[in-house]
Amino acid sequence: MTRQTDIPAFFALWLIAVAALFGCNSDNDILPGRRPTIEFDNPDGIYTVRVGSDVRIDPVIGNGENAEYMWTMNDEVVSRSRALVMNCPREGSFYVMLTVTSPAGSASAEARIDVLEKTPPVIELAVPEGGIYVLRGAVCRIAPRFTHSDVDCFHVEWSVDGVVEAEGTEFEFSRSVTGDYIVGIMAESEDGKDVKSVSVHVVDQLPRSLSFPAATAMQSADVRFTFPHRGVLLKPVAENVSEEAAFMWSVNGETVGNRSRELFFTPSSPGEYRVVVEADGASAEVTVVCVDSDETSRFRPASAGSSSEVSKVWEYMPAPGQFIGDGSAAGGMPSSVTTAEGAAAWAKSRIDASQFVSLGAWGGYLVVGFDHSIPLSQSVPEIAVWGNAFKVSNEPGTVWVMQDVNGNGMPDDEWYQLKGSEWNNPLTLHDYAVTYYRPAGNCADVEWTDNRGNRGLVAYLSSAHGQLSYYPAWASSATLTFRGIRLPANGICDPVTGQWSTSPFAWGYADNLGDDTISSGSEASGGEGQSVGLRISNAVYADGSPVSLQYVDFVMIQSALLQQLGVLGESSTEVCGVADNTLARRR
Repeated sequence: MTRQTDIPAFFALWLIAVAALFGCNSDNDILPGRRPTIEFDNPDGIYTVRVGSDVRIDPVIGNGENAEYMWTMNDEVVSRSRALVMNCPREGSFYVMLTVTSPAGSASAEARIDVLEKTPPVIELAVPEGGIYVLRGAVCRIAPRFTHSDVDCFHVEWSVDGVVEAEGTEFEFSRSVTGDYIVGIMAESEDGKDVKSVSVHVVDQLPRSLSFPAATAMQSADVRFTFPHRGVLLKPVAENVSEEAAFMWSVNGETVGNRSRELFFTPSSPGEYRVVVEADGASAEVTVVCVDSDETSRFRPASAGSSSEVSKVWEYMPAPGQFIGDGSAAGGMPSSVTTAEGAAAWAKSRIDASQFVSLGAWGGYLVVGFDHSIPLSQSVPEIAVWGNAFKVSNEPGTVWVMQDVNGNGMPDDEWYQLKGSEWNNPLTLHDYAVTYYRPAGNCADVEWTDNRGNRGLVAYLSSAHGQLSYYPAWASSATLTFRGIRLPANGICDPVTGQWSTSPFAWGYADNLGDDTISSGSEASGGEGQSVGLRISNAVYADGSPVSLQYVDFVMIQSALLQQLGVLGESSTEVCGVADNTLARRR
């Protein structure tokens, strides 16, 4: 073990005079004519203390009659008392030497002081932005996670509206009177404390809502675009709405006969159509803009100078994951990227170099565009997506396409998924949503909840990816919600070796060595050369019905698995490139 020899001047020593213990007792047997002996009260001579705290070294001295004591550090005398008390203002390992001198001779012994950083507790609790809603008289169990709960004197105290009600790591809240309450959590140890307040709303009826959330940041939640005679599938997200509720739809104030949870609306002429849906006392509206154009006129043909490769990354919004913010790892994104524009530029630089971009856990996505429209082909799959899958490592991502219907050159129109082999798999979850919560402290797991009532963690892997946070630094909100389709888990752990493998699905997904593989890349690692070919003719509406597209302008790849693979961490789709496969083959 290397000793620390240079102690800065600010490492001050506070010395407490401690009277030497003399006389006949079992600890100090005085034997005239014999040299002193030293035994530290810690047998190994190592003392551990937190930054800013005092350490006390109280040795047992034999043959110490008329002895003198001297403690030195770096050859400087720091105390002449038998017991040493020293304040430790910073981290490190420090060595002190005790020399005991008596008329019969002297003895020396060295002790080591390990000064550790203080680790006050941190309260991690996933709470919706509006707080917690609970029915009057019902019991709401609040169970946070506490980091550094292993420090001495750790305890948790719970209060409601400032009045302490309980102790312990969990709390059961219940009230017979409706109203808004503040539940306070205080976690404390000898290293410090953390506090958190949670708004709890006690109600007779849970709040009901209908909404048309956007799939990506560039889409509008209020406006949808389409061509004349092309339908738009409108399917609101319903919160706490009864399964038996009748959905009432109207278009520009006129009631539509449909009473189901979705409306397939097909405008016959250009214009703006205000669509309103009501159910169970909740309502939502969206404007469908039918553009004064047609599909053919919006097509952008490739020119002599067109490239088959991505011309622009419009959005890079990964879910939390081990490569997010870890610029020290191969493929890791630097934590210095703190804006959406910077994230997109970083992703573009990686794709230009045929290097992978991690989409993080389930839901993370990448939106790319081209300098021309990718046309429908009858002979070859039109879209090639590069990943790094190989035989035992497949992290499939769903692929979506969009036309520039409104002609503004931006991916703010309608997304259609390219249907894959697992569409009808009973384990595939459609209309799925996950919300991730920014951790309260550094080096912490990322908690998530989904719209099926489940919760889990994106595990923090300190040994492999030790950056401060796996949560995207440029996300301004404390929560991130993604929507899409979740594919069945494909991870298998060998019970003998403990090694994980992830098998491929048949076809239709990025970063997946399926039947639609164009190039398999390296058998050992997938490498840059693994790619799949995807067909525009597989584009579908959210209900699985086909949509006829003659070309596409934008492509989105979305991480489609939500699983933890032990020491490998979360499954995360990797994208190394996207290309117009028809143009690449023509040249």
